[in-house]
Amino acid sequence: MTALENFVGSAPGLVGRLKDRILILLPGVPSELAGLLPAALRWLAREGHLPAARQTLLWRTGQIAELALVKKLELIRKDHPQLQWSWWLTDWGVDVRLAVEPDNTAGLEQLSAVETPVSDALGHLVYSRKMESLPEVVGRMLMDRGLTVSVAESCTAGMIGARLTDLPGSSAYFKGGILAYADPIKSDLLGVPEGMLAKHGAVSGPVVQAMAEGVKKRLNTDYALAVSGISGPGGGTEEKPVGTTWVAVATAEDVFTWSYRFPGNRPRNRLLTVAAIVDSLRRSLEFGPHRSPWLADDFWCRS
Repeated sequence: MTALENFVGSAPGLVGRLKDRILILLPGVPSELAGLLPAALRWLAREGHLPAARQTLLWRTGQIAELALVKKLELIRKDHPQLQWSWWLTDWGVDVRLAVEPDNTAGLEQLSAVETPVSDALGHLVYSRKMESLPEVVGRMLMDRGLTVSVAESCTAGMIGARLTDLPGSSAYFKGGILAYADPIKSDLLGVPEGMLAKHGAVSGPVVQAMAEGVKKRLNTDYALAVSGISGPGGGTEEKPVGTTWVAVATAEDVFTWSYRFPGNRPRNRLLTVAAIVDSLRRSLEFGPHRSPWLADDFWCRS
């Protein structure tokens, strides 16, 4: 066996042969595994055991459930049996990956033929065709257009701002946010009328619209996002059960609101809220400031 030096931790990797088999032993700690994997692949290549790379296509989608995605592509899948289809759940949605072995001539022809039909079928659901995150896509769109965004967060308590600023250079487009968790903060800092809160409740379309308008004006940004929801486990009612979440996207021309009903526990509902509002901003940037980011056939997490 040959030891692979571990530059991240203390446990080395081991590669070698055991009788007629290739043996690779790597530590299970994610950072150490990721650090040693390239060296293991280089060893496999030197030994002549690294298979030729498969030809692949990728679509990264948001705001559609995995089963709905499978059903949406069902007819295309039946027409292209040579392809290997896979579905991967991510923090931001579901990836669709198609692959074919490099020596499969018929499969390579089908891979070339299927790209346009899949892209047409998925349409606005796709946020990227490359291995990049949704915040990366949104950040690049904002930066390329010289636009800025601010956030007014209630149920997510800063999670949206954190994800939008994960990337270096995010200060070019992210100005800041207001964590309006309590109703008095919504009124005092965002200008949400107390009568509106009393009439509609904090988790409502009128309130998130006012929150988005308030933070956009206060921070002087081109776009603004607002969210207010019942993440759980308590706080739900028959009219507004746990998971009910209202979001708003304010553009230069209008403010658009939408409601979701997320099916998870508290941590999951908050993560889904972040994914939904960031993808809605991406859609708004694609559609233009005069159009709603949500279409009539958007049924993801709708009751």
